[in-house]
Amino acid sequence: MDVQELAPALLALAEMIQLANKKLNGEAASMKVLVKADVEQKCFQIDIHLVQTILESARHLFSTDDYKTAKEIAEILDLIIPVGIGGGIWKFWKKIYGEETPPEDTDTALTVNQHGGQTTIAKASEGGSITVNNNVYILGTDPEMVALGKKVVKPLRREGYNTLGFYRKNKRIVEWEKDEARRFIQAPTDSLSPVPDDDDDVNRFRFAATVSVKTQRNQGKAQWEIKWANKAEMASMDDLEWLEDFQKGRVPHRLPYWLEVTLEMVTSKIDPDAPPTFAIKKVHKLINSPEGEQSNWLDDEDDT
Repeated sequence: MDVQELAPALLALAEMIQLANKKLNGEAASMKVLVKADVEQKCFQIDIHLVQTILESARHLFSTDDYKTAKEIAEILDLIIPVGIGGGIWKFWKKIYGEETPPEDTDTALTVNQHGGQTTIAKASEGGSITVNNNVYILGTDPEMVALGKKVVKPLRREGYNTLGFYRKNKRIVEWEKDEARRFIQAPTDSLSPVPDDDDDVNRFRFAATVSVKTQRNQGKAQWEIKWANKAEMASMDDLEWLEDFQKGRVPHRLPYWLEVTLEMVTSKIDPDAPPTFAIKKVHKLINSPEGEQSNWLDDEDDT
């Protein structure tokens, strides 16, 4: 493999480890990432070593802070087999981003619930769910971390290289195929990103969704009526750049049509019976019906 393909992937993996350490430990610890490459046939086997100083390890023993050791960070990143439920970031991404795209009329709604130290994401289309450690969810939905993950799998686009895997003592932890990597690279980086919120009264969740449009607004910034999760909802259209192009006729469409969007749901922390509110934060694609012609507002996300 051309070093220009391999080196950026290795650097991105090292940056993922450093970023995880920074997010979880702040300035309390530094970490070195060492690699040893053993090239055999058409397979690159790379040993990864995470090193924290003796001083930092000792600090952890006598500290009451929630300090994450190199071993714990390796578990979160699926570099070794995690002890907890659900696996680490790479298994999380494989489940959320790597699976085949469902048919256009499939309900793609996601429900996110946090309970104790775990986060559960349920897929409406499957009726199933995935539960991971909160730290895995927080890091796995961080746009900077997702962007680095895409760089790690990017070499799989090259002919002759079909899988990327993480192993511990010859035991497979997680393995990615070419098609899974392609879907991951094409997914919006912020499709599951938690939203920073200074308001203690509400919860905010963002996720990728496909919604059908029942009522559109051809002038001004107003509420659109959409159908999502088998329910009609009113949603503000906050993607003003797309809205301007749509209202000026630069986005071809015909009723009925669907939008692939980043949707934000806001719920009340004070009144559990209050209905949620919705906002379309980003429009990624408009899909016409019945022929299925597509009008791309954004090309597939830049994978640099």
